[in-house]
Amino acid sequence: MFRFYTKVAKKVYTGLTEYNKNKNVNMINSMFGPCKTPTKVGFFDIDVNIHMNNAKFLEAMELGRWDFCARNGMLKVWYGNIRNKANVGALFPVIASCNLKFLKQLKYNEKYYIKTSITAVDDKYAYFEQQLYKTKSNKCAAKMFGKTALLGRTEPYSSNFVVIPPSDVFQDMIDKKIFSFINDEDNDNNNNSNPITINDLAKFMPPVDNDLLEWIKLDRPKSIVICNRNDDE
Repeated sequence: MFRFYTKVAKKVYTGLTEYNKNKNVNMINSMFGPCKTPTKVGFFDIDVNIHMNNAKFLEAMELGRWDFCARNGMLKVWYGNIRNKANVGALFPVIASCNLKFLKQLKYNEKYYIKTSITAVDDKYAYFEQQLYKTKSNKCAAKMFGKTALLGRTEPYSSNFVVIPPSDVFQDMIDKKIFSFINDEDNDNNNNSNPITINDLAKFMPPVDNDLLEWIKLDRPKSIVICNRNDDE
């Protein structure tokens, strides 16, 4: 566990460094990804079959989400809210449920990368899509869908954390100028009297996987999902 969170700390540091380096040119579509996180299979990741243990796939996906949240500025906002208890808004994400499909094995010392995106939201959750690819062949070794609750406070100094709607989280990031807009017209429309909505932001999301939509439909059948649907739907 110590090794894993050491790896997480390194990814967060490099991710925040990259965000700060590019903060004046980060476009709003980078809020949703994709983010590519390279790594490799370590000695403590393998099992008796000399390939990556199933549980380590979940760790790899978590590493990808930490990297994603550092690179797109989410951690910057959340850390500010944690430091200043007078702030309202999201403080940290929590995976509520996930669906992981194993496709190919990964051998000891094999290089791979995790591709992480947010491709759908509803009134309560943000949905992560993650794929794990072999670096050498670019073949997908696993893919995961994650239903994520964004917990935080709705009143200053409150210690009663509740689920913050994704629309409020993204609006907070826009208000704090985490991103630049694609053009001046979009920027002029971004003001307190006419806030950006999730429906406005859907066009900046990567196209959603149809399997994710089916999973959400089974899990939350009454949910109204906001996403960028594939053209062939």
